[in-house]
Amino acid sequence: MRRIATTLLLGLVLSITPSLASAEGPTVRIVDSQATDAATAAASSGYVIRSGDSLSGIAVRFGVSLSSVMRSNGIRNPDRIYSGQRLVIPSTGGAVSTPAPTAGPSTASSQSNTASGSASPDSGKTIYISIGKQRLFAYQDGRQVYSMIASSGLPGQATATGNFRVKTKLPEAFASLWSLRMPYWMGIYDVGSYENGIHALPINKWGQTMWGGLLGRPASFGCIVIGTYDASVLYNWAPMGTPVIIRY
Repeated sequence: MRRIATTLLLGLVLSITPSLASAEGPTVRIVDSQATDAATAAASSGYVIRSGDSLSGIAVRFGVSLSSVMRSNGIRNPDRIYSGQRLVIPSTGGAVSTPAPTAGPSTASSQSNTASGSASPDSGKTIYISIGKQRLFAYQDGRQVYSMIASSGLPGQATATGNFRVKTKLPEAFASLWSLRMPYWMGIYDVGSYENGIHALPINKWGQTMWGGLLGRPASFGCIVIGTYDASVLYNWAPMGTPVIIRY
């Protein structure tokens, strides 16, 4: 968590430094798309867009590509959708489903943030974070390209769920009170005057990387923390404006 514009993590002073920690070894990456139960249901029911939905998020949820959803519905710009719009969801086998006649309101709370200077919607990149699995997945054009072990917020400081976008990027942030460096900062949503985001494992004043043993379980003050190597890959892969979907 960082205070917007000037502070980081519990009100600590933020600065940008050119040096970065040495990279860790890579974690295992998964490149095959994972089928979901939702994709099977979509073959007969379709989907009605709800408040907070994004087209890329819907594609990820049903295990199909963004381009196939756009093609099946004659959509040219994935940002030009609206609540209540009925979608045809293509099945993984290539068949097209019939849209559902009705859909109830979403019961999940969701938030939306739009980054200024956002990336082209045609970039097709999406970050999906599962709080339940403590995993971060990266998708490009509907295909999973990275899977990373993550840590979300502790109880009482839980990471918010919803649809967001990468709204700030800093090579490294510094928490002066704790003398901790936070490499590869990507801010995604505001919490009052603070900002939560995705960043690498913190580094103390002696150059030691911390919290590595905590990855895979809630450990942060609300941010999503991933390994240093993974954070460097994600930071360089995801441009400003990349959609970030957080679900339990």
